Amino acid sequence: MNSINGDIPENIGNLRNIQGLFLTFNLIKGVIPKSIGNLSKMSDLDLSNNFRIVGGIPETIGNLTALQNLDLSDNQINGKIPDSVGNLLQLDVLRISDNNISGLIPHTLGSLCNLSEIYLSGNTLSLSILLARLGLPTGLPKFGGSTGITPVGCHSLLPFSGITIGE
Repeated sequence: MNSINGDIPENIGNLRNIQGLFLTFNLIKGVIPKSIGNLSKMSDLDLSNNFRIVGGIPETIGNLTALQNLDLSDNQINGKIPDSVGNLLQLDVLRISDNNISGLIPHTLGSLCNLSEIYLSGNTLSLSILLARLGLPTGLPKFGGSTGITPVGCHSLLPFSGITIGE
């Protein structure tokens, strides 16, 4: 654990050439600023395990079109997963587990053809829509390993290396 503490400043969006932001296991608090969407060259964003990041995932997250890894797990993020996450076409790993996220999983996740790992557990999400789109039984509480499932909109078989959708 590091000792970086405080809010993520709104002017972080001025760091337009940043390619990775790793603030995991710190004492970061407050909301993820909307200006994070200005970091369009970023491939890795890890704000996990701060336990004090609150508020919703900003809709501007969808502007991070080079993003390959997004980890917001183990915080107090609430609200819904924004539809704009479907714009993250390079995304390989999505970790938003163990937050206070609720609502429907957006159908736009079906356009993430490069997604190989998705972690949604520890939230209050309606999984039936996502499971149906992925061709999985809607009563499945947890699934891991290589599935050979293909997200909607993808033309080739994409094996997931991991998917966690339950407790």
